[in-house]
Amino acid sequence: MWLVDAVRSGAAGGTIHRLDHEQLLRERQRHTSAHRLSLPESLRWLALACPGLAPVRYRFWGIEVETVACREGLTPAVAAGVARLVAEIRGSFPTR
Repeated sequence: MWLVDAVRSGAAGGTIHRLDHEQLLRERQRHTSAHRLSLPESLRWLALACPGLAPVRYRFWGIEVETVACREGLTPAVAAGVARLVAEIRGSFPTR
């Protein structure tokens, strides 16, 4: 299963982070309570709660954001990162 989301790690805006299943689940936990679980912790709980999902393997792409604000649109660097990621994901499908 593929997951794509915005991330904030301190890298330059538009940077694409790629994590395979094992890397994703090893990510440092950043949750503050049981009501605010991190993505890796949520995926582990999902596998425990729904054993049929345990075999699912994840691949994660994160696009580094520059700012988080209530407004429309993306910064130019983030928009360029999104375009690169779309091209990368499209390129991973075999052509007919």
